[in-house]
Amino acid sequence: MRTLSVQWKITLLAGLCLLITSLSLVGFSVYNAVGNQHMIKAQTSESVIDMSTQLLQTQALLNATEVAEYLNEATYRAEMAATNALFYKTNTEENFGSSEELRTALDEMVRRTVLQFDTVVGAYMVFEPNMLDSEDSNYKNADYVGSNEIGRFAPYWITAANGENVIANVLSEARISADHDSERFFCPIASGGNCVSSPRINTQGDNQFLSTSISVPIVVEGESIGFFGIDLNLNSLIAIAQESDQTLFDGVGHAFIISQDGSLIASDNGELPLGQPFTSDRLGDNQITDLLFGQAVSTQWTEDGNWMTVFAPIMVANQTWGVIFEIPKSAVLADSQALDDVIGEHVRSAVRTELLAGSAFVIVGLALIALLARSIVNPIREVVSRLDDIASGEGDLTQRIEIRNQDEVGQLAKGFNLFLDKLQKTISEVVDTTLQVAATTNQSKVAAVETRSSSESQFKEVDLVATASEEMTQRRA
Repeated sequence: MRTLSVQWKITLLAGLCLLITSLSLVGFSVYNAVGNQHMIKAQTSESVIDMSTQLLQTQALLNATEVAEYLNEATYRAEMAATNALFYKTNTEENFGSSEELRTALDEMVRRTVLQFDTVVGAYMVFEPNMLDSEDSNYKNADYVGSNEIGRFAPYWITAANGENVIANVLSEARISADHDSERFFCPIASGGNCVSSPRINTQGDNQFLSTSISVPIVVEGESIGFFGIDLNLNSLIAIAQESDQTLFDGVGHAFIISQDGSLIASDNGELPLGQPFTSDRLGDNQITDLLFGQAVSTQWTEDGNWMTVFAPIMVANQTWGVIFEIPKSAVLADSQALDDVIGEHVRSAVRTELLAGSAFVIVGLALIALLARSIVNPIREVVSRLDDIASGEGDLTQRIEIRNQDEVGQLAKGFNLFLDKLQKTISEVVDTTLQVAATTNQSKVAAVETRSSSESQFKEVDLVATASEEMTQRRA
C-alpha cells in the first residue's frame, strides 16, 4: 500500500467504499424483498386457509342440505301416504264400507308408491293388530289383501330383479318383531315420530345398492296405530360426493357421507365398500362419533397439520348423518403457493437486475473515481515534476503552475508558485551578489598584481642600494 501512487490509493479506497455501499444497498433491498415475500406468504396463507375453510364449510353444508332434502322429500311422500291411509280408514268407518275394499285399496296404494317413484325400491304399511278395521281374524293368511298369518294388515311391496316390476310380500309377525328391523317397524310405534333406519345393502338381481327406510306413524288421537314406510335407494348420494370432490380443489381430496352408526353411505372413491364402517387415516372412531353427536359444522387439522377435515351434519327425523371432506394442505394452499412462486420469481428477477445494475454502477463509479483521482493527482504530479527539475538543476524558475481551482490542490499550486517567486528573487539576489563579489575579486587581483610589481621594483631598488652600500664599505676598507 505504501508503494502505491496517490491516484491508485484514492481509486482503490473510493472504489472499495463504493463497492461496500452498493453491496449494502443491494443486500438491504434483497433482505427487504425476501422479508416482504415471507410476510405476504404468511398473510396470504392465512387468508387462503380462512377462505378455503369457509368454502369447504359452505360446500359441506350445501351437500348436507341436498342429502337432507332428498330424505325430506321421501319423508314427505311417506307422510302423505300415511295421511291418505288414515283418510281411507276414517272414510270407510264413517260410511260403513267394506273392510276387504279398504285393505285392497291400501294395498294398492302401497304398490303404486313403489311404481310411481324410481328412488323407492320398497314400501310397506303395518297396522297394529285389529287397529285397521277390527277384522284381523277374518283375514288370516289373506295375502291377496296384504294380511299376514294373524290377519294383521302388513303388505310389503318391493321392486323385482329387473327393476321394473314390483313383487307383493306380506310381513310376518316374526319379521315385524325382529330386532334387526326394529328401526323400521318398532321405532315409529314406540316413538310416535318419523324414523330413519341405518343404511343397509340390498341385492336386486346382479346389482347391489344401499338403501334406508323411512317409517312414518299413523296416529289417531295421539296414539300410533300403525305406520307407513318406504325403502329409499341411496345411490344418488354417490353423485353428490363425487361432484363435490371434483368441484373442490380438482379432486385431490376426499368426500364422504356417513350415517349415524358410522357406516359409509357415499364416497368419491368407488373402491370403498358402501354400507361398511367408515374408517379414515385422518379421523379416529371417537372423533367421528363426537362429530356426529355434536351436530355442528366443524373444521379441524390433523396432528401433522397436512390435512384439513370439514364436517357438516345432516339431521333428518331421528338420525344425524354427516358430510366429511378431507383436503390436503398442499391443495388448500395451492393458490397461495402459486402466488408465492410468482413473487419469488419476481424477487429473483429483481435481485438479478439489481446485481447487474449495481455492477454497472460500480464499474462506472470506479471509472469516474479513476478520472477524478487523476484530475486531482495531475497538478500534484506537475509540482513534483517541477521540484525534480529544480533538484536536478535544470528547472526553469520563470514558469508557473496554472491555478484551476481554489481547493487544496489549487492552494498547493499557489504556494508552489509563491515559493518559486521567492526562490527566483533569492537566486537573482544571489546572482547579483556573486557578480559583485566576482568584480571585487577581479579588482583585488589587479591590485595584488600592481602591489606585487611595486614590491618587486622596491626590492630591486633596495638590492641596488645594498649593493652600493657594500661597495662603499669595501672601498673604505
